[in-house]
Amino acid sequence: MSSFSSLSALNNALNEMGSSLHGLAWPGEARRGAGRRGAGRRGAAMVAVAVAALLVVGCEKKTDEKLSAETAKGATEVASGRSSEAVSTLASAAAMQAAPGATLAAKFTLGHAKADLAAQSSTQLDAVNLEIARLISEIAQVGQSVAVGNTLVDGYRKQDPADARARIRERLAEAQGSAGKDVWVDTGKNPIPTLAAARQKLSAAQEAVSAKQAQIRQLTDKRKAALGEADELRAKVDPLTGRAQVDAFARAADARKAVSLVSSDIDLADGELAILTRTQQIAEGQVTVVERYIAHLQTQDKAITAGFEAVGIHINSQIAVSKGAAEAPAEGELAASIAAKAQLLSAKFTEAEKLHGETEKLLTEAAAEYQGAFSEAGRLRAELQERIARAGDLRPFTSSMLSSLQKTTSPTDYRLQQGLILAKVANLRARRAEVLGSKQGMVAALAPAFEKLDIKLPDSLQGDLAAGPKSSRDAASDTFTKASQEFEGVAGGIQGSDADASRRRNAVATAQMYLMYNWSQFLAASGDTAGAAEKLASAIGFRDQLISDGKVKLPTLPGELMAAPAVATEPPATAP
Repeated sequence: MSSFSSLSALNNALNEMGSSLHGLAWPGEARRGAGRRGAGRRGAAMVAVAVAALLVVGCEKKTDEKLSAETAKGATEVASGRSSEAVSTLASAAAMQAAPGATLAAKFTLGHAKADLAAQSSTQLDAVNLEIARLISEIAQVGQSVAVGNTLVDGYRKQDPADARARIRERLAEAQGSAGKDVWVDTGKNPIPTLAAARQKLSAAQEAVSAKQAQIRQLTDKRKAALGEADELRAKVDPLTGRAQVDAFARAADARKAVSLVSSDIDLADGELAILTRTQQIAEGQVTVVERYIAHLQTQDKAITAGFEAVGIHINSQIAVSKGAAEAPAEGELAASIAAKAQLLSAKFTEAEKLHGETEKLLTEAAAEYQGAFSEAGRLRAELQERIARAGDLRPFTSSMLSSLQKTTSPTDYRLQQGLILAKVANLRARRAEVLGSKQGMVAALAPAFEKLDIKLPDSLQGDLAAGPKSSRDAASDTFTKASQEFEGVAGGIQGSDADASRRRNAVATAQMYLMYNWSQFLAASGDTAGAAEKLASAIGFRDQLISDGKVKLPTLPGELMAAPAVATEPPATAP
């Protein structure tokens, strides 16, 4: 699929965007590297509970012990990867009437837990979609073989073996490829490469996987060293009291945040590795498909050369082979025919639809929790402003400490989380539209070959598919628009020019860059080239904004977003 990998890549990037907002680890898309993620998750739990406790004390309100305990327990469950248990624990905590700081932590962590479950479900959906893509590709390949068989029969019937062999050799040349010929079968959105191009893609994918694995090993060593330093700082907190303890805790939290940032880098690299690995697997499958097709044609060529005298036998044999390839039942676990593979495809579509519904439901619920956190943050911010205004009512915190705490709980960040959730929903719907569109295209390509054999398409492939892709495309377009509007609202609400305001602007710009890029990919896959170009130009504009700021380290970007290297304008210091 043309944009399937980019959609998955953007989901990884959006997960990492969530990590940058508070220095908390975003619950990623899967259980990848549980040990590596653990430190980031524990950091998220420690900061969430600590913020709640500080706010309750700073506002001189009695901490609800049950709420604090439930929030801490739920945060620990999220940190240890037990998000299903965390949802149950935090749901009751988030509903309690208590101090705003404690409730905010519960709602925000509950949103993380549900987003984590959605990420897990999305990863399962990705795996099923890969299986669907494989089955669609295999059915299309068998369909090509049937079409080739039909062509061969036509050639036999013309009693001209030279013409038939020429067509086979022409298709061999098309499948093998040549200079400037990288596409074997141009199906539009999902072209099948030639053997030469497929092998080249496989080699590049293998190199990219090796390089990414080396990067992950380096980051893992870096995180291990940072974690040791953070643990040492944390051990120094408990023996202290008063302000010294608060300062020591802040240093420990900063160190833990550094660990979380490295963990986020590892998670991002893990996500990129997963995409590269899937790309490698697809390339391997493409090489295998083309090689098998070439071997099939070579066998046919030899058969024509050796046995044309039995034209009638060949015709009947080829028709039988084509019909067998089209409608033979599965033999045990081997599903070789289009009909057998269509049954597997139908089962996978049913599984994908279920996972899609579960994922979208969890994302919607996570967005609702973040909306609750957004409301709590606004209420808390107003209360903090009142405290700061009453200079004599700051015990035991200073005005600067409360101001810092106020920035940490900025409602803007929670609204940005909602925008990220909308972006994920848009990606989810775009993937569904793409999968349905691929099936629709495959069925349309099969129809002529089946008609030629005077047999009907399998029942599991029958039906009007037009409404499915269109409905999903419309839903994805609507959600892309809503996500864009949400990000614009967040960007317009950021005030000031300090470091926190700059960080938030850059976070929103990064989210907008990825959103616009993925929107452009979606529009291109839908055939809207003008709209795709417009969104890509917007994505490049946000990229340039981030580059001009000079304070943002951009991750590896898709080719269309890679900035051109600067051209030297000064002459060399010495003559050549």
